[in-house]
Order: sequence, then structure tokens, then C-alpha cells
Amino acid sequence: MEMNTKHDGVLFTGTCNAGQFTRGRIGCPTCGRELREEVASTGDAYLICNTADRGCVKPTKSFSSQKELNAWREQAWQTIADICRNQGPR
Repeated sequence: MEMNTKHDGVLFTGTCNAGQFTRGRIGCPTCGRELREEVASTGDAYLICNTADRGCVKPTKSFSSQKELNAWREQAWQTIADICRNQGPR
């Protein structure tokens, strides 16, 4: 079963099969396209949508560092995996 959920305003997709979660992609909440990571020379990290003219917020999400972005991403994936696991085998 495909899972689509928003976490802190960002779209996460993956699959949940018999309580086992497989990560998919992180997408723009406006257009659904995959977000890219960008790190500025200042060290700030961003999730950016490459889609033009669809009203997508640029950047979609900002972080003070790549480390903070990585921690946020892993925490989100873990939360989604826990939801899948709690659904159990079907």
C-alpha cells in the first residue's frame, strides 16, 4: 500500500507492506515533485522544488545546517515507518 503523508509541511511517500515500510521520496506539498537538497556557502541547508510557475514556496523548508536537515529527515522517515509497523500485517 502506498503511503503519502505530510510532515512539517513536506510530502513524504513510500510503501507499507505487511508492516514493513520502504522509503520513497520527499516531495513538494504544492506540486508533488521531488525536492532537492541544497547547502549554501553559509552552511544553511534547504529543500528546494525545481518546478516553476506553480506557486511552490522556495525554499520549501530551511535548516541551519546539513546535519539538522539529515536529523529532521531521518526522524520523519522513522515516524512514518512506525505508523506502518503499527498497522501490522494485513
